[in-house]
Amino acid sequence: MLRQGADASPTLASTKWHGYAVPGMPGATYQADLFMQTFSMQYSRCSGCTGAGGNGQAVFTPSSTLRNNVNNGSTSATIAGDPLGTSAAPYTADIPWYSKFSGNFAPYNNDQHPYLIWNLYRLNSDGSIAQIGRSGVKHAFLTLNTSCIENPGDSHILGRGCADVYSVSNNDSNSALGPRSEIVPATNLGSGRWHYDHAVMNVDFTRARTAGAEPKLRVLSSVGFDSFVVPVGAATISDLVFGDGDLDSQHDWVARVGRSGVSWTAPNAASALNWGTMARFSFIVGEAPAKATVTLRVGASGDPKALKAANLPAPGTRRID
Repeated sequence: MLRQGADASPTLASTKWHGYAVPGMPGATYQADLFMQTFSMQYSRCSGCTGAGGNGQAVFTPSSTLRNNVNNGSTSATIAGDPLGTSAAPYTADIPWYSKFSGNFAPYNNDQHPYLIWNLYRLNSDGSIAQIGRSGVKHAFLTLNTSCIENPGDSHILGRGCADVYSVSNNDSNSALGPRSEIVPATNLGSGRWHYDHAVMNVDFTRARTAGAEPKLRVLSSVGFDSFVVPVGAATISDLVFGDGDLDSQHDWVARVGRSGVSWTAPNAASALNWGTMARFSFIVGEAPAKATVTLRVGASGDPKALKAANLPAPGTRRID
């Protein structure tokens, strides 16, 4: 599902959409940053299951509460006690929360809404990790706006500090689920501007230097990736963002636009994308999605020097149909 539509003027319901200027604060804009406040799951049913140690398809259904960022010029914890529960966005944007196929609404002149997916992984006894389950796409359709700091008074807009609950019954409802293949992870902001957001998870890759041999083997260094490159052609890039979840700016990768594309590079070895960690890379550009190959450079000498991933959304001329 491509999110499409021209820019729309602010409505009376909200003047705090993502990207809108903060009054009286030159250069500051409202930013969307949504958190998962609680999460649990329950066993629902099983198809063709043959008992312990056997086969079958089991369904586990999640329940979760989402909460909007609480910041309004200063930084406070949105999820208290969570080391990743504080937003780096100083001014909270209202978030559109419209039912799919329900019409065209501000700020993007479409039925913009969050969507959720869940994956299930197993950590095996040999140290490997395997994905053993995945959900369809849950399309959000309205918000209860509970525990608000600023309630917009509209069940299709999530306000500052507001929460919304998705129970087991909602998350196991076919009427609110769809296939992942309908979604292209790039957002049309209108007026020819597109927002690209790449989340890169290093599950288990490392390039290690060792000394000695078992049983006295020593690990001298262990490094993952230190650069990420997305081809962009001649497009004009803006709003480059990097996020690694630690809120320490000294670890932030440095963004640069060059002939090979837009790149992010780790400032030092300690900031590499090592195994078991994830980083976010995003930007806005005046090109619709095309199939392209992105590059991850390995942060230590050896072969291969980089790993590539093909057929991912990036600006270009080979449009995705």
